[in-house]
Amino acid sequence: MSLSVHVRAFRDLVGDGGVVDDPERMATYTTDQRQLSTGSTFAVLKPRTTKQVADIVRLTAYHGIGIVPQGIVR
Repeated sequence: MSLSVHVRAFRDLVGDGGVVDDPERMATYTTDQRQLSTGSTFAVLKPRTTKQVADIVRLTAYHGIGIVPQGIVR
């Protein structure tokens, strides 16, 4: 399965607003605060419900895609 197909599948789960795949916008998510370390990803997902989180985990596990969860305490 190609990356574009994965991104499309994630868009189906969380909607267009829940997927960031623009490299410039993703830079804030893949660079640490001190800007000493940079990672890479093909998309940043922003689920809004626990069901979306569960669906994302299920889909990534099925396709062998690693995930790195991050969250904001509100």
